[in-house]
Amino acid sequence: LLLSLLLSKRFPGVTVIRFLVMLPMATMPAMMGMIFYYYFTKDGLVNYFLQFLIPGFAPNWVFDPQYVLLAAILLTIWEGTPFLMIIFLSWLQSLPSELYEQASIDGAGIFQKFRYITLPLLQPAIAYNIMVATISNLQAFDAPYVLGQGTGGPGFGTTTLAIDVYFTGFVDLRFGLCCAKAVIILILSWIVVLLLWRRVRGLYAIQ
Repeated sequence: LLLSLLLSKRFPGVTVIRFLVMLPMATMPAMMGMIFYYYFTKDGLVNYFLQFLIPGFAPNWVFDPQYVLLAAILLTIWEGTPFLMIIFLSWLQSLPSELYEQASIDGAGIFQKFRYITLPLLQPAIAYNIMVATISNLQAFDAPYVLGQGTGGPGFGTTTLAIDVYFTGFVDLRFGLCCAKAVIILILSWIVVLLLWRRVRGLYAIQ
């Protein structure tokens, strides 16, 4: 949301920044997992820049259970941010400018405008993005699978629900349990969708 607020403004270089932020949408998830794998190796790009901030700190991210989860979280954020930002950005650009002009006349500051105008009007977009992000994380497979080199490790650090279903069904050959886990993921997704749909429908009913 903060990134969308920043990129909704016009300043030199905003088009280039938007392009760079949205670049992961044009990259296959498996390719992103491979890129992050090489970024987070002991001699990778991440440790290279960390030496300027924390000299001597160079963990082997993808082989250390203590750090691989952080790498997987960063990968998920990098992969999911562009789509969520597009939703926020399109919604922000559709907000009526008259409301902000009237608030400026009444002496409202930037934080007051955000709290009393932007945030309430963004509630449907926030609910939609929470729904999309939750379902995407429940179904995440390609990128974490490649980051963990197809093992889900180390220490189950890259084992998502979808990867666990895959290992249960196609590695352990426990197809009954595999189907049960898949149904649980479906039920969780539906619960999230129904809760957020009720929230969005209530907001439109109020409006």
